[in-house]
Amino acid sequence: MIATEYLLSLFVLWTVTVFIQYIFKRSGKKPAGYCPPPSPPALPLIGHLHLLNPVAYKGFHALSTKYGPLLYLRFGTYPAVLVSSAPLATEIFKALDVHFASRIQSPFGENLLFGSSTSFFNAPYGDYWKFMKKICTTELLGTRQMKKLKEC
Repeated sequence: MIATEYLLSLFVLWTVTVFIQYIFKRSGKKPAGYCPPPSPPALPLIGHLHLLNPVAYKGFHALSTKYGPLLYLRFGTYPAVLVSSAPLATEIFKALDVHFASRIQSPFGENLLFGSSTSFFNAPYGDYWKFMKKICTTELLGTRQMKKLKEC
């Protein structure tokens, strides 16, 4: 009796989840020209996590040999692109260098660290980040400061 109620509740939960994802996929507006790389089949909540091995690089290698050198993967709700070809990775980093230079803004940093504008490590790539990098490398990590730290 309890097992059938448990199975019935799991089935209802799965059905509702698939239905809600279907609605959000239909209502989400994609930008013009949006075409993600090919992707293996994914499960509704966990995405492509079921395709990975306990050793991550072996799982990525198996996926790249089966589906190609460029893949779109979803780990839970986080999207990722798997590039397993060196020439392709070089081309991507040359063309999209500015996009890879910025870090993802997290709500943790916004609430706990008094906003991301005060932090150098979470700052988006731009003039402020370049200035702070120059200050850190010359003043904090310069030879004069290293000699002072070595003497202590």
